[in-house]
Amino acid sequence: MRAGGTAGREKESYVRSLFDSIAGRYDLMNRVMTGGLLAAWHRAFARLTGLGPGDPALDVCCGTGDLALVMAGQVGPRGRVVGLDFSWRMLLAGRARITRQDLDGRIHLVAGNALALPFAEATFACAAIGFALRNVADIEACLAEMARVVRPGGRVVALEISRPPNPVVRAAFWLYFGRIVPWLGRLAEGWRLPDPRLRRLRPYTYLPRSLATLPDQAGLAALMRRVGLRDVGYLGLSGGVVTLHFGTRPGEVGCSAGRTGTRRGRRAAQAARDRAGHLVAPGRRAAPGRPGLRGPGPPGAGGVAAGRGGPGSPAAHQRPGLGAPGARVGDPPGVGVR
Repeated sequence: MRAGGTAGREKESYVRSLFDSIAGRYDLMNRVMTGGLLAAWHRAFARLTGLGPGDPALDVCCGTGDLALVMAGQVGPRGRVVGLDFSWRMLLAGRARITRQDLDGRIHLVAGNALALPFAEATFACAAIGFALRNVADIEACLAEMARVVRPGGRVVALEISRPPNPVVRAAFWLYFGRIVPWLGRLAEGWRLPDPRLRRLRPYTYLPRSLATLPDQAGLAALMRRVGLRDVGYLGLSGGVVTLHFGTRPGEVGCSAGRTGTRRGRRAAQAARDRAGHLVAPGRRAAPGRPGLRGPGPPGAGGVAAGRGGPGSPAAHQRPGLGAPGARVGDPPGVGVR
């Protein structure tokens, strides 16, 4: 549930390398692993966001943008969705997917850490996370950050794998998730993984094991209440194989859910922001190779900032779409960086 200090940093580093390594096959493996059920889960998710036309929304640990795409359909052309992830390869795969659907103007991707969201308090109408809570170093701190950036009356929604309550379904689930998924993953991963940690614990072997760090449905609901959310509930889907968790931020701006939560929750969120501060730049920069990605960027990125430069600019001879270190780009409407 919480990996502090060195263990937390090691987990973050491992998870980032893991998702960088599988980004190119992630969407295909998702379709295979979920057996076609993902679309039904997304429809159930959409019914809980509370989003309407023109609303701003946030997809935390967005990966290739599954939930961001769902919410973009809800908020319409006047709305804006921000997707945040710390894996640049996942963000690049997501950007290509968003471009194919002609949604570049509606979905903005940002590089950052789920434990230190670079947004002002009460920015979004909904903050969502899909199949990623078990991958963060501190689940409570992640939920506290999501609660902080949601407006009063807004929703925090988490779609996550869970332990089915029915023993027969649970046995079948563990056979599939714990045995068959790693085997399928090994076929998709190939045998050459650059990071030695991934060779010791391969990506699709880690994913089933990561469920061990996740509280059960009632435990996760308790954490959502501890960070100050109200009207907390959860809805099991497909026999409890996955669960939708949801809660609402109460109060007025200035009395955030994080402040009305427990003292430990507030301390955990602040400590996580301090630990993750090196991943969040004071400004946001375009990602290498593609306009529309924002965040710290990998070392050495240079070129023309998204939306800036041109044939006569000093950097115009460099590859277009690269974010120059320190270059700032405009925020999406209604979204502010802390």
